[in-house]
Parts: sequence; structure tokens; C-alpha cells
Amino acid sequence: MVNTNDYFKENPQNLEQELINDADIDKHVEDVVKDAEYEKGFAYGIAKASIRQKANKVPNEAIWQQWLGLPDWKPEQAICLLFDTIPSDYEFIKNIQYVQMLMEYAVRKGNMTPYQWQQFGVEQKLLPPNWIMLIKKPMSVMQVEAVEDVGKNSSTPDNRQSQLYIFIWRVQQALLSSRQKRPTAQLVWNEIQYHHEKHDTDKIIQEVHGEQILWCSGYGNEQKLKRTTFNSTLSKLRKLPPTI
Repeated sequence: MVNTNDYFKENPQNLEQELINDADIDKHVEDVVKDAEYEKGFAYGIAKASIRQKANKVPNEAIWQQWLGLPDWKPEQAICLLFDTIPSDYEFIKNIQYVQMLMEYAVRKGNMTPYQWQQFGVEQKLLPPNWIMLIKKPMSVMQVEAVEDVGKNSSTPDNRQSQLYIFIWRVQQALLSSRQKRPTAQLVWNEIQYHHEKHDTDKIIQEVHGEQILWCSGYGNEQKLKRTTFNSTLSKLRKLPPTI
């Protein structure tokens, strides 16, 4: 077997060529990403033009005030509003390919608040109308984020009231009740991994796979908890349990 280091020592021109090839690959990947972003932007522009052609009219101020006053929007309503279109015109635009692609993501979200749909539009790199972009972050969301930030920067579980921590504690207590003794962290993890549905009354768990829990708070904040930090998290909760 040829030793790679010896080979390049004896053939420095090959090492130089290898580095050139690597640089070419990096440049190619960069160009592909740029092309993909350009194509996505182009498709978005075509979709907006097509929607404007098919939809009857743009919402006026009174209509926007009406929709912004609602507690939540359905996915098809949100897609229309994100494109500055009256929701009743969804039937006219639903067959546009770009709209269908967005709807695949939107239906997974279900009904969400106007602010959450604003964040959805930003994540999808849309250019929502000013009425949507001016939606302020609700006080309830800021309070949750503040609690979570405190918990992240503290050695004590000050964010013990977060939905995930309440969920973990609910699982721990269910196992304690059925076994009549405190379960190990691994048993709690296994229960979450294989049976989280029966404990997840708030429907926050998206997926448990590999070494992490993927979850989404009731305010649309998608987060994850790694297995490597689970034991210490559970230990802190045992010292200072959340209120269920």
C-alpha cells in the first residue's frame, strides 16, 4: 500500500494538483448554492407575478385589520396573505406550483398565529407585505424566550416551567407511579423515545431520533435537546420540579 505522505513528498506537483482540485470542488459547490438561490428567487418572482394575475384583488387596510385581529390563520389563508392576496382567492392560486410547494410545509404547521406565520414567511425567504412584517412579537413569546434564556445561562433550571421540561417531568412521574421507585435517566429517555405520544398532551414533540429530542413550543419556536445534556437536565428538575 502506498503511503500518501511519502507519495506527495516524492511528487509535490501532484499535491499541488490535488489542492487545485479541492479548490475547484469548493468553487463548484459555491456556484451550485448560488445557482440554487438564484433559481429559487426567480421561481418566487414568477409565482408572485402569476398570483397577481390570477387573484382578484389585494387586501385593503380594512381587510388587513380584520385578519390581523384574528387569533390564528389556517395554512391556505396564511399563504394568500403572505402573497398580499385575499384568502377567499385561494381557489384561484392553489394550482400554482410554488404555492403547492409552500402548502406542503404550511399544512404541517396547522393553524398558527399571525406572528408565527410572519416567522414562517421569513424562514421560507419570502417577502411578506408590510402589514405582516410589522406584526410585533407577542408579549407571551418574549416572556417564554426570556425564561428560556435565563435557564440557558444558569446552573439551576430557571426555565423549568418550559413546555419541554414539564413534559419530561410528566414522563418521570408516570414511570415513578408505575414502578414505585425513581426511574433512571435512561429509562426516562427510553420512555420518551418510544412512547412519547401518550405523555405529550401539549403536542410539542416533533420527533425523537438518534441522540436528540426535536420539539416545538406552543409559540412556534423549534428547538432540540441532546441526549448528552438530558441526564443533567433531569437531575436539575428533580432538585427543583416544575409545576404540572
